[in-house]
Amino acid sequence: MYKYFADKEALVQEVLTGLIDTSFADAQATIKNSSQPFLQRLQAIPNTSSLGAITSQASYEELSKTIETTPKLRAHVRAKLEGLFTTFIQIGRRDGFITTPASDEAIITILTSLVYYGDANGHEPDPKQAEGIVNVLLYGLTGK
Repeated sequence: MYKYFADKEALVQEVLTGLIDTSFADAQATIKNSSQPFLQRLQAIPNTSSLGAITSQASYEELSKTIETTPKLRAHVRAKLEGLFTTFIQIGRRDGFITTPASDEAIITILTSLVYYGDANGHEPDPKQAEGIVNVLLYGLTGK
């Protein structure tokens, strides 16, 4: 093994990079699935994570911790998120669902900030708030 990897950490990083790539490829495929309405595709994304599907909750939490504490993996996830958000925005604009004049970069900045919200405050985001956050993002403060 050490012929291909410098140490155990390098091996772990390689394995996790593969899992991350697979998870994001699944999410990209979900977004690009034109057989479903745009909102249904968005709602389906959390259920496409290969990472969560192949591990127990405890293992998933440990993998998440490893990703968050490893700069190379964290940067990889951030790049993948930006790619996913770019696809999301392009398809949303094409389908007429995203109509804001805000730049794609501004939208990506907001979405990325929300994903990393828990890290900035030293705790995990409350999943119960996810629907409210999505509604504010999609419909603004004045509602539907």
